[in-house]
Amino acid sequence: MKCHLILIVLLSLITSFSYGAIVTGCQATLGSNTIYYVRDGTILFNGVPQYRNDNFTNRYTLAEVYCYGGLGNGQGSCYIKGYSGPGDDFGTLVSFSTSPTDCSIDDYAPLALFALAGIGTFSLTRFRFKTT
Repeated sequence: MKCHLILIVLLSLITSFSYGAIVTGCQATLGSNTIYYVRDGTILFNGVPQYRNDNFTNRYTLAEVYCYGGLGNGQGSCYIKGYSGPGDDFGTLVSFSTSPTDCSIDDYAPLALFALAGIGTFSLTRFRFKTT
């Protein structure tokens, strides 16, 4: 019983720490692999958040990010403002992380189920049932 309680506490801690640094950014025109992540404070352009494009900095490519997912309603859900870099452009609001450890625990659900099934099988084979 004590072992099961420790296992539950450990799984709870892992779940609580698994939602780390997921951030939002603005993916450039549809089909582009560039995401701009520095938001221009609370500035809105036509009602959508504005992100900065500072002369080819403040960006990631899709190959550099993990847990990538769309947040906006497609093209026009954010705006990229060029500051001495390429021109202004509408984009798509997305969420991402630069570290695979920040991804949610859902990605590891099959592995967790397999491990718990193994622990359960081991416990059942080692436990001696009392007969009355």
